[in-house]
Amino acid sequence: MGIFNNPKRLAKLLASINVPGKDRPLTPVITARWLHEGVEELGSEQEVMERVELKKSMWSSFKRLLKINENIENSIVWGTSNPETLEIGFSAAHSIASFEPSEQTTLVNAMWDSNQSFGLELILRIKSFYKSHPEKTLNDAITSILKIDMPKKLILDIFISGLKDSIYDNLKKRSLEKNITIDEFGKEILSRSFSENSLIGVKIKKNLVRIAFSTSGKKEFDKMTNSNTEIKNNLINTLFEKEGF
Repeated sequence: MGIFNNPKRLAKLLASINVPGKDRPLTPVITARWLHEGVEELGSEQEVMERVELKKSMWSSFKRLLKINENIENSIVWGTSNPETLEIGFSAAHSIASFEPSEQTTLVNAMWDSNQSFGLELILRIKSFYKSHPEKTLNDAITSILKIDMPKKLILDIFISGLKDSIYDNLKKRSLEKNITIDEFGKEILSRSFSENSLIGVKIKKNLVRIAFSTSGKKEFDKMTNSNTEIKNNLINTLFEKEGF
């Protein structure tokens, strides 16, 4: 069913654009997909822009989000990047979308490995250095701009999932009781649902969890979810809840 002949979907779309604040029914990437669906329905970008009252500059930003790597899309939120949760703000996200999918993963992994959010200004500085030094790798560019050493071996088989507040709170409480880090505890819990050595590492923030898979582990995960991003996101929360979180 389309967007413009479905009042409920259209209401959600309109409530997700041209409104202030972060509390919107759709995520930025889902909003971009629904706008694209609207174009396929009406056959005209201009008509969709007029119906939802989007300026061309904002329309271009949403189009860029269609290129976001699905493994990192759950980390993208409205507003600005969050240094506490490592969520990526809207402006930074559509700049990240200009990189190749594997490079997007490299950028996001660098955020998580250095434990700092990359705002728009920092992304643009990394991009400028990278484009002006074709002999350098993206990792070189990140290292140069951040003035830190990044791991030489990059984790490419990752998935970032949203994490329910209640799950995070329970993981934090019980990891303290067990006297291990929340990351170690999260890996211990999730590993029960996968084959041996499928999970390389788990890193948990308040709203997100980054899971690094072995190549075979990522294939197993994709097969479990039919490679559907929304199902993947729901599955991670379900796996924690199944174990009592």
